[in-house]
Amino acid sequence: MWVTVRKYVCGCNVCQLRSLKQHTFPSKHDCPPNAPWTRLAIDCVGFTHDSSQGHIGIMTGICLATQYPWAEPIHAKSTECVQAAVMKILTTAPNVREIVSDNRPEFGKVHFDTFLNKLNIHHQ
Repeated sequence: MWVTVRKYVCGCNVCQLRSLKQHTFPSKHDCPPNAPWTRLAIDCVGFTHDSSQGHIGIMTGICLATQYPWAEPIHAKSTECVQAAVMKILTTAPNVREIVSDNRPEFGKVHFDTFLNKLNIHHQ
């Protein structure tokens, strides 16, 4: 995810004007998303101990256009639990076209990308 953030900042016209050091990195993201819930950043945050309900962590998400946060407790950091949590947000925000994650094992490239491709969502 840090690579994506660095590419965005290096290619952002506003960031370039405010920066003392000018970058010449071309960016495909010249401006932030113009519609709410079209780009979503997600991550899994683990607890130091299990909750009383048996949750081991929280699946977090944020709309990159509105900065609206979202969280869903998960029972395991498996691809199946992550997919179920993502489906909960997609039922309330059906216009998501791109999801950005840190590509950790719970966002396994094969299973998670196949899941998102069926929904016509691009994964970075």
